[in-house]
Amino acid sequence: MIGLVNFVPEAKQRIQTYTYKKILSYILVIYACGYLYFTFLSREANYRGGKNLVLLRAFRQTFFVDFDLVKTFRELLTGRLSRIIMKMEALEGVWLNGLLFFPLGYLVPEMGAQRGLNARILPVLFLGIFVSAWTECLQFATGLGYFDVDDLIYNTAGCMAGIWTWRRQRKKGVL
Repeated sequence: MIGLVNFVPEAKQRIQTYTYKKILSYILVIYACGYLYFTFLSREANYRGGKNLVLLRAFRQTFFVDFDLVKTFRELLTGRLSRIIMKMEALEGVWLNGLLFFPLGYLVPEMGAQRGLNARILPVLFLGIFVSAWTECLQFATGLGYFDVDDLIYNTAGCMAGIWTWRRQRKKGVL
């Protein structure tokens, strides 16, 4: 993502407009191929019928929060984080889902702006939500994954982060 955020503004400044538009299209195609690989093609059909409808399950699996604040604070100070942080694998999935949709939120508004379209946040955000929901439903239907409500939330957050980064660079005049 750092490479994408640094490469796109640099390419825009150094390359002609027509070539820049083609490069953006190629990057989007490469992103789409990687997206398909990580969400479908790299998996075996072993989750037939699986679903998770519990909100924020990954955070619940990652952090065990004892409501005795004094005890929790004492454990933090003494360095015994193993009682608070239970499973980092679940939190890793949160970051990966967010990073998976960051390029969509970053590239789509830039491609629209290059084609003279007024880049609005909501259509790009709805595109991210739609693609995420479509992916989750397709994973559930094909058995190449399972439907997870949390993935919808984290994918949308990743798309929003991409949109936010794009808008910030646009306001600064980098793009």
